[in-house]
Amino acid sequence: MVFEQLSERQVKLCQSEYGKKMFSLRMGEGKTYRSFDYRDWHFILLDSIFVKLPSDYEGRIDAEQLAWLQKDLSLAGPQRPIVLVTHIPFFSILPVLEAGQTQTASPELIIDNTQEVLKSCEGYNIKLILQGHLHIVEDHRYKNRKYITSGAVCGNWWRGLRMGHPEGFAVYTIHGDEVTWSYHTYGWKAEV
Repeated sequence: MVFEQLSERQVKLCQSEYGKKMFSLRMGEGKTYRSFDYRDWHFILLDSIFVKLPSDYEGRIDAEQLAWLQKDLSLAGPQRPIVLVTHIPFFSILPVLEAGQTQTASPELIIDNTQEVLKSCEGYNIKLILQGHLHIVEDHRYKNRKYITSGAVCGNWWRGLRMGHPEGFAVYTIHGDEVTWSYHTYGWKAEV
């Protein structure tokens, strides 16, 4: 591939220290996904952004990461409460609200292989799935799992509300095996 034929964004994606590579080297201990334990809970941070050129990305958990996830879940065991964290959501009502019930959700909005990933989680105590990407706030429960999509600190990319959702951040509290949460806006106003 010749760099002169690529857009500026595509060149950045090809550079050795851009984006995921930078994260994996500086923060991810060589990976873009990982897990850790905090008290009695197990947290799994997934990399749901599958980079594709030239169309940029789609929401996907690749085969290598899925195999790692299955091994990590087996080490955590079926009883321990687990939190999955993903940037691109596994589930959202937003695509239905925007495009209608008969439209397929774009893989740029929802993880394309959601069913495969969640099926691999069956038999484990997944209590909470934290999601982002959409810059809106959602709270859903399905099969005894809570799916929370947090808003964004930048709201509508620093231009005010995103579909009526203010800029902000979520705070989660764990008591035993129950999770409560609240969303906080900090009063920032866009200059129009």
